[in-house]
Amino acid sequence: MREIVFKRKVLDANILKEMHANNVVYSRHSKDRFIPFRFNKFGYVECKIFKKILNFPSNTTFFGGTGCKKLMELLCEIVIDSRSSKIALNRHYALTRLQWCDRALRHNLEILEKIGFLTAFKNKKGYVFLSMHDFTKLKDYEHSGLNGESNLPNNFFLGICGYLKKLFKKLEYKVFKLKNKHGTFFLKIPKHFQMQNFNNIFLEFVSANNPCLSYRLTYDQLVGKKIPSIKCSYQQAIVKKNIYRVLEELSIDKEILAA
Repeated sequence: MREIVFKRKVLDANILKEMHANNVVYSRHSKDRFIPFRFNKFGYVECKIFKKILNFPSNTTFFGGTGCKKLMELLCEIVIDSRSSKIALNRHYALTRLQWCDRALRHNLEILEKIGFLTAFKNKKGYVFLSMHDFTKLKDYEHSGLNGESNLPNNFFLGICGYLKKLFKKLEYKVFKLKNKHGTFFLKIPKHFQMQNFNNIFLEFVSANNPCLSYRLTYDQLVGKKIPSIKCSYQQAIVKKNIYRVLEELSIDKEILAA
């Protein structure tokens, strides 16, 4: 039996622009339409910071998933065009543009609210009033790639992870002592996409005595320096050399430790 594949329809861009414009016009008067916004109870956030999300190409983990990122991008467009972090989202416009059902919209709004991106007020038929928060204060922001650091390309992480796997074979009979940490640790190599999502290199050290205890150290925490700029032709070579040097300094032979 032939499998049926459902694809999203390509919608008329002009109709979507018109719906967006109508939503923005309504949203600009959110203060008049929703009483709590009049008293500045929740505080306003500088609108220009939301441009960072529109310019950010990847990392759905930070937002809570692919759907959440798409919804967040839509909300940021309304924030920027409305010139206010207090907005009203037209449910019909959101459902049409994202091609979702009402349940999917509610679910993704709940995830964004739980993470701390916004507070939603569902008191108006056809609209959701939203107080957008300063996402730069979220705990995972520093490792999201939104923090002003240049995004590192995928091939960089693939190259580093390939090198770490080879290095791991050389160091598999060694344990590691970490500064200011009690006991010894085994080295664990993360997947390249995990590093890519965090826009940083990190290594995980698992306690030799307690497998439930582990520490994740970023490149700058390990080496004491930032990753060189992508403009540098020797970026990967420098990073590999520094990681090798640090791991050699921290490593101890298991046999020596046992003796």
